[in-house]
Amino acid sequence: MASTPTESGEGGASAFVDASGALARSEDITIRGPAMVHDFAITEHNVVFLDLPVVYDFGLVGKQPFPAAWNPDYGARVGVMPRH
Repeated sequence: MASTPTESGEGGASAFVDASGALARSEDITIRGPAMVHDFAITEHNVVFLDLPVVYDFGLVGKQPFPAAWNPDYGARVGVMPRH
């Protein structure tokens, strides 16, 4: 599985591959802003995504090593999607 952001930063696409490496399916995931969706969990039947308030802030580029910050106003969500 791999995820990539959209150009607007307000969503992403997740790609699922089978054991041979062939694309099995692709799903769009809507998020509210430029959050860093970094980790996910895989269970026997589901994929669990964490949409947490670590948000990219391009005003921080060059001011700190990583251009993201904790923004509690963004909120937090947990998404569950069927694995198969």
